[in-house]
Amino acid sequence: MKWILKNEIGLIKRRFIESFSGSQMKPRVIPVLEMCVENGTAVGWNRAFKHNDKPDEQEIKKHISNAIMNEIYEWFEFEELQRDLEG
Repeated sequence: MKWILKNEIGLIKRRFIESFSGSQMKPRVIPVLEMCVENGTAVGWNRAFKHNDKPDEQEIKKHISNAIMNEIYEWFEFEELQRDLEG
């Protein structure tokens, strides 16, 4: 069952990509950033409390900030970052 589902998902992805090849797509940046902030906040909050029942404010902020940045790096490419990593 999992194999069939995996193949179907792969087929859907290929068809989606093929349907847009050659066309110009422009992402809606603000909603994607909002999604990154919302998801990162939830993930960071959960991480802050994962091994500590009473984290202090700084620890909570650190986990939330890191999780938001991880989400942003997951969805956006930064040319400056690429140059720094390659150079």
